[in-house]
Amino acid sequence: MPNAAQIASILQGVATLEDLATAKGSFWAKLRQTFKKFPAAREAVALFHFISDPDVNFGLKGAAILALVYFISPVDLVPDAIPLAGLVDDGMVLMAAVTSLAAVLAPYRKRAEESLADGPAPEPEVVIPVEVQTRN
Repeated sequence: MPNAAQIASILQGVATLEDLATAKGSFWAKLRQTFKKFPAAREAVALFHFISDPDVNFGLKGAAILALVYFISPVDLVPDAIPLAGLVDDGMVLMAAVTSLAAVLAPYRKRAEESLADGPAPEPEVVIPVEVQTRN
């Protein structure tokens, strides 16, 4: 199993700060829509807490960011409008990210359980760093 530094070096440059803002900005709305039907909810919330932690290296967050962007995106291999199958492909992508990050996700799973016990958290304010903002 690769360690955190090896995973970070593999994922460096895979996800952008804009991807991070997208994942954080739409996550809770999507989770609220699918919470009761989605068995991987705890893992999705753990990934969300992982990418929200400023102490985690951005390169290490790449797989989690991409998995959450896929989860919240209405356009993916199997559209979410297709009953069950739409959630299965989202779950598979999330589980692939969780598996690759298993060594570092334990504390975030605990936070996820707490978040889910209290109900989904409110939408966080998303701040995109100045260097990522698009110019008109």
